[in-house]
Amino acid sequence: MVETDELRHPAPPIGSPTRRKDRLRQAYRHWAVRLTLIFFISRLVPVTGFALAQNRERVPISWWTMMARWDGFWYIYLAKHGYPKTMVIPAINRHYGPWGFFPTWPWTIRLTHDVTRLDYPMAGALIVSLYGVAFILVLRVFAESLIGAEAADAAAVLVCFFPGTLVLSLAYTEASFLFWCTLAFVLLGKRRWGFAAAAVFMACVTRETGVALAAAAATAGVQELLHHRHELRRPRAWMPLLPAPAAALAFLLVGSFAKFRTGNALAWIDAEKAWSQKLDFGHGLYVAFTRTIPSRGVEYRHYTVQLVMLAFFVLIVTLAGPHLRRLPLPMWVYLIVSLISIFAFSHVGPRPRMLLTLFPLLVLAAATLKRMGDVWFATFIAISAVLTVVMAYAIMYIPWHVTA
Repeated sequence: MVETDELRHPAPPIGSPTRRKDRLRQAYRHWAVRLTLIFFISRLVPVTGFALAQNRERVPISWWTMMARWDGFWYIYLAKHGYPKTMVIPAINRHYGPWGFFPTWPWTIRLTHDVTRLDYPMAGALIVSLYGVAFILVLRVFAESLIGAEAADAAAVLVCFFPGTLVLSLAYTEASFLFWCTLAFVLLGKRRWGFAAAAVFMACVTRETGVALAAAAATAGVQELLHHRHELRRPRAWMPLLPAPAAALAFLLVGSFAKFRTGNALAWIDAEKAWSQKLDFGHGLYVAFTRTIPSRGVEYRHYTVQLVMLAFFVLIVTLAGPHLRRLPLPMWVYLIVSLISIFAFSHVGPRPRMLLTLFPLLVLAAATLKRMGDVWFATFIAISAVLTVVMAYAIMYIPWHVTA
């Protein structure tokens, strides 16, 4: 009688520690589980910077302090109190108001609060974490379509530790916007036009930077129509154009809400003007980098952060260079419009979270680093992590006044 492997090595009984370890080991082999764990581990990096800054200020280290810093304060305020009928709230600030922020994200925090009964800062922490995980997982799918499965894992890890992802630990809109934006690109690549239109709508109703995605989606639709122009008489032949009107509808609804509350459909534009966001084609950045920083003028630390991030961005573009030809035309449109919105408006500038919107370049940079070897990749991740701690500290340390 031949002795089988089962007889020589019997399976451990169900419920035993060995069986549980085997299940955990098998689950970890799936990229979604691995990346979810890596994402939450990576959150310790910016939180370390935040905690060091709060300790330096001698204030209690708390979720409330983190969530309510800078724009996070407005999102939580709007979730709790709703939008005012006036452009500003004099009791809070006589010059700046909340109408520069689209309503979808505050409403999402409010819904999370109503469902979970968590307080508003914790509701913000919960929903931004869920969206952050979703963004990383969809990014991995997006990256695989560009650079292959093995390098896609590396791309997701790189993005987890990129300094801009510090806002994935704050009550900011980036987690939601980037999830919908990345999902839209995945769906556009699969030619799922109806679902892509829904993702584009959600991105555009979340942030005004959705205009870059809207331009990319319109480009993808026109490309598809031109490629199949001989089939335009088919009933569903015009489906590729759906994402463009979906984006237009999103902006129309935001304007309608502003009109209903304030009587001004363009209230968000006027609010951003009050926040000094104007088109100057980068002249303000040039002055800040060449004069304000050397002379230690007003907000020189704020612009020093941007200059450091600009140098880091140049490194990323250099690493992405060998793979740029892999980007289809719609992604080029998205990147160009995003770059214009970052660098042509000096008050926006190359902040960490703004550069995070250029995630296709991060994906391509990861492909190069993966080819260079594990040591180079690990070194880059370590540098990114250290830079994230520094950026998080600078943003949370109020005396420096470095806005996120």
